[in-house]
Amino acid sequence: MTSPYIVDSLLPTLRLLPLMPSVQALFTNSNLVDIMNFEMDSKIVPIIDNQAEEYGIYVKDYAYSTSVTEYDIPARALGGKLRSVSFVDSNGNEVRIPRLRVEDIMSNVNATGLAINPALWGFYFQNNKVKLYLGSMQGGSSSFAYLRMRYIRQPGTLVLSTTCAEVVSILGNVVTCTTVPTTFTTTEEYDMISNSPQMFVSQGDDLTITAVTTGTGGTITFTDTPPSTLQAGDWICLAGKSPIPQIPYNPGFQLLLQLSAAKCLEIHGDVQGFNVAMSQASDMKNYFISVITPRSDANVIRLTTPNSLYGWD
Repeated sequence: MTSPYIVDSLLPTLRLLPLMPSVQALFTNSNLVDIMNFEMDSKIVPIIDNQAEEYGIYVKDYAYSTSVTEYDIPARALGGKLRSVSFVDSNGNEVRIPRLRVEDIMSNVNATGLAINPALWGFYFQNNKVKLYLGSMQGGSSSFAYLRMRYIRQPGTLVLSTTCAEVVSILGNVVTCTTVPTTFTTTEEYDMISNSPQMFVSQGDDLTITAVTTGTGGTITFTDTPPSTLQAGDWICLAGKSPIPQIPYNPGFQLLLQLSAAKCLEIHGDVQGFNVAMSQASDMKNYFISVITPRSDANVIRLTTPNSLYGWD
């Protein structure tokens, strides 16, 4: 049974939406996938990001050493942006590291000309790096196990399912697939994409393999054992790719199709059709936002300051 979530299953509907045969004939399937990528990355992903509702949040832990003060921002972090930075101790407890401005790490001079060292501690950004400024504070001498970065993962670039491998079964490190593309080699890295909503999460990014057998019933042998969450129906793709839009399924997919249909009409030069399609997309956008935020309709208790009564609002 063909998955209803892959772009291949969305293409017939996308071809119907512009209505005009001349518009449908203008685009190949590959063209339509490119348009869907553009609309997803330029419109839908920013909408999700702006709601700050913790969609698509991933964690990367770096082994922490007091002698290391510079760490790479994860390559998949959307816009090179982090949700948070924290220390993690051996028991899994986190200690938040506040963000500083570059000016905060500089000494000030008082009225007598004496340089006063800054008392703040935290981290600051420098291009694609996180730099720690800990001074004599606890982070400089504590034996934390990890430095943890939370970030919104950039969704994989959409591709047709024929360029990916659908999982049939898993035995140890070996994954058997319906068909393994000939483009799969041991020199590439791979992502594991869930075939189940919500957000069609990645089960693993940038994974390496030691052996591969292409063709029908092919197998992929991973360097490490795949996560227990990987199951039949999931997908193995080249790193950074996905056959499924990694956005909320409903109504996210409908909005993606409508925006893509509008883009087809715009490229075709149908100004009236484009305006009508975008008007409909605007209503769908409002509904999409109303569905994804707030993520809980229950009252949210917000922690204020440590000095407030019991620390709660």
